[in-house]
Amino acid sequence: MDDEEIEVGEKFGERLFKAIDESRYHVVILSKGYVDSKWCLKELAAMVVHMMESTSRPSQHKKEIIPVFYYVEPSDVRHQRGPFEQSFKDHEVLYNPTDVEEWRQAMNKIGERQGPVIKDE
Repeated sequence: MDDEEIEVGEKFGERLFKAIDESRYHVVILSKGYVDSKWCLKELAAMVVHMMESTSRPSQHKKEIIPVFYYVEPSDVRHQRGPFEQSFKDHEVLYNPTDVEEWRQAMNKIGERQGPVIKDE
């Protein structure tokens, strides 16, 4: 999706989730600050839902999520530890508990997937 395609006054979220729904592949760059953004978590949860739904429908192309672990460990993503722990504690105070649980489950699923781990050697 390109910013130039969004008209002034158009709801960004609707276009974004439509693009997620229509995409077959998603590349997610997971960095230390990723979960600070409610929008990143909403997008990730939508991607995971679409990926899971596509596996249960044989007639539909399987949707794929390719995680890139950018200076974070997959196990920290999976368990929301380390750089993600405080942000999730903050989210539990600020947002609907059902949403936060959905975000945690999405992080768990994405942390289980194979993807490149980028870090200093």
